[in-house]
Amino acid sequence: MNSRERVGIAMGLAEPDRVPVFCQLAIGHYFLNAEDSATDIWFRPDAFADALVRLQRRYRFDGILRVRRRPRPATATLPLRRSPR
Repeated sequence: MNSRERVGIAMGLAEPDRVPVFCQLAIGHYFLNAEDSATDIWFRPDAFADALVRLQRRYRFDGILRVRRRPRPATATLPLRRSPR
């Protein structure tokens, strides 16, 4: 059974082969594990969407939760600091 079938069956109140899995990861996880830079993920909607899809496939989630983000101006700064090592 594929993800689309699994979710459709569950939404129809029938029993799929397993419970569909959806997960919204922390933004820091995207920064650390996606292929694009943290700056691109933060400022570019296409890079953010690409990170969502890549990590959904990596972890085999059945779908992606709808994420609403406010557009960030290109002049905004990231609230990131490097930790001392």
